[in-house]
Amino acid sequence: MSTMVDIWVSEVRRLQAKRRQSASPAAEEEGHQKQQQQQQQQQQQQQQAPRQKPVRRTTLSEATVCMLMDRFAPC
Repeated sequence: MSTMVDIWVSEVRRLQAKRRQSASPAAEEEGHQKQQQQQQQQQQQQQQAPRQKPVRRTTLSEATVCMLMDRFAPC
């Protein structure tokens, strides 16, 4: 059983070391460039899209309708 734990721990350490190496400055710079490109694309899409007023859809509850009818209905 301890052999299995030792193997598992060594594999975890190996994967951690591999992960640290892949997070090198070049990889971080590449990720940063991708984020900037995505932001620029989003800005361009927002500028190209025509501005529209949001459609307001409101519904009145039954209680609200009854209150209004009681207030404004002729007696």
